[in-house]
Amino acid sequence: MDMCGYVCICKYNICIYIPYVFTSLFSQLAKDWWSRQDYLVPDLLAAGIGVNIYDGINGFICNFIGQEMWTNQLSWTHQNDFLAAPREIWMVDDIIAGYRQSAFNLSMITVNNAGHMVWMCGVVWCDNMML
Repeated sequence: MDMCGYVCICKYNICIYIPYVFTSLFSQLAKDWWSRQDYLVPDLLAAGIGVNIYDGINGFICNFIGQEMWTNQLSWTHQNDFLAAPREIWMVDDIIAGYRQSAFNLSMITVNNAGHMVWMCGVVWCDNMML
């Protein structure tokens, strides 16, 4: 899969689809590693930008429970729709890859067989999160 246009903010395990290559974004975020970036998510959602919040189910320090807590507290137009959305089993090649809860342009994904560094865990279905 061509990942051009996707920007992953690894600190918060957020993937954002940007329909053009914006190479300076990551370098700017990397300079600001220790500050919070989650407050940006409601503005991205309001602008219609697709956001995936993801984590591995085996994460210890940065785990899916923390991701769920702050995602459930986001203040945005479709928050009630997101909270009411069912958590669905996410299948890839007839294997349970994890679980996904989605509404409008926000998805929260918990990936099986991965820790908080999902993309570095060698889990073969990570690219499927972007489909």
